[in-house]
Amino acid sequence: MLNNRLNEIEQEKTLLHEMTHAALHREDSVLYEMVEGIKQEMENEANKTMIKGMLDEYISRTQLDPSEVNYVSFINDTELNQNYDTYVIKLLKQKINLGGYKNG
Repeated sequence: MLNNRLNEIEQEKTLLHEMTHAALHREDSVLYEMVEGIKQEMENEANKTMIKGMLDEYISRTQLDPSEVNYVSFINDTELNQNYDTYVIKLLKQKINLGGYKNG
């Protein structure tokens, strides 16, 4: 269930983030609640997966080649936290150099 008070971008980010938890972490919910370090790892993984999905959608929607994507514009347009700039740059480099993503 998504909060209908969220704007469309926030709903998309939330959906991608929570789908990652459902797909990868559902059997680890007890650890998530009990161990802060594991919780942070799971949140980080869900955020990274969300960012990859948002980047793929952005490239598809704008029809830009990854080499043409301005990471600052992407972060601003998708309302991501500026702290993700290094990770976005890494993803763009992977897409440019490898035609896709490596793990991480």
